[in-house]
Amino acid sequence: MANHATAIPEEQWDLPVFIDPNGRRITLREFTEERTVTLSFSNLSEQLSDDQQVKLVGERIASSFDFEVAMIGLGIVNQERALQEVYEQTSAGRTLIDIELRTIARLIKRASEGDR
Repeated sequence: MANHATAIPEEQWDLPVFIDPNGRRITLREFTEERTVTLSFSNLSEQLSDDQQVKLVGERIASSFDFEVAMIGLGIVNQERALQEVYEQTSAGRTLIDIELRTIARLIKRASEGDR
């Protein structure tokens, strides 16, 4: 039985966690059901080009209903500002990409362990 304190939020299941070489977005749900790709954080960051990382993270941020993050030096960054930073690949944008790739890695690990 899954621990409800660490259960994967429902909205995460339909967000992309990978972009395959053909440009197809693979959601967390598809990843756990199909197992067509083996992913981990180091593997994920190595398998995706910088452009693919930007697209993946941009799509995840754009799909988030209430995206907001506090960043030292920038204050509260809303969805629009986060997307701008990511697409321009600024220092803050690269930080957001790194954070999101780590989040994806944790989600993949938890999903692989059967945590629903």
